[in-house]
Amino acid sequence: MFKKISTFCLVVFALSFFQVAYAGILPGLSVAVDTTEVEVGSSVAYTIVYDNSTGEDYSDVVVSMDLPVGGGVNFVSSSLPEFWSGATPYWRLGDLTDGSSSTISFVVSLSDGFEQESISTSVLLTGEGDEGSINVGASAATVNVVSDDVDEDEDEDEDEEDDEDIDDEEDMDELEDQEESEKKEVDFMADGVDTIDVAMVVGGAGVAAFDKNVNEWDNRFLFIGLVAFGLILIIGLAAYFLGRKAK
Repeated sequence: MFKKISTFCLVVFALSFFQVAYAGILPGLSVAVDTTEVEVGSSVAYTIVYDNSTGEDYSDVVVSMDLPVGGGVNFVSSSLPEFWSGATPYWRLGDLTDGSSSTISFVVSLSDGFEQESISTSVLLTGEGDEGSINVGASAATVNVVSDDVDEDEDEDEDEEDDEDIDDEEDMDELEDQEESEKKEVDFMADGVDTIDVAMVVGGAGVAAFDKNVNEWDNRFLFIGLVAFGLILIIGLAAYFLGRKAK
């Protein structure tokens, strides 16, 4: 009894393993874009690649693309005859025999008023095989959209720099005018004169007379000082001798 149960479990495990292994063998599918960034008003080219290396033939094969055309995304061209489910394109490939492979090119453009920051898309392959229906999906391809706002920001930055340059030039002109005005206010020299006559500046007196007055006052202070020193010396000596005589 135990051997029968063990054998049954092994058979079930083997069938499950082969079923999982077989289920993992599916046609290949991928999608790529010719650029990761696109400017508004430019086009984007998608390339869908599919192949069959499963050892089995498939029929009623259809490849659909999750890329709603419209609202700023405009259809340009397709390498294979396309069909439409609303605004979504798809392609009826028919039979996909073992060992076959091919590509589909699909091009769209972006209108000037397109406002989305990016476009993401994915593809799906469906068909019928000996073991039933298949569904093969491919990872999404994302394209970043570069809008005109970047150019506008750059233009604004350039305008601000130009305004700053103009302001700097105006400030320099004002500073030069101010310096020129101050220079005129303190300019005592007449036209054609390279030096200033100080005698014309000091209280209306000549330099020689000014120096004479200073020297005279210096002599007077010296004379008064000598007289005072002499008097103090005489008084001191007199007080000294009178003190000795009193003792």
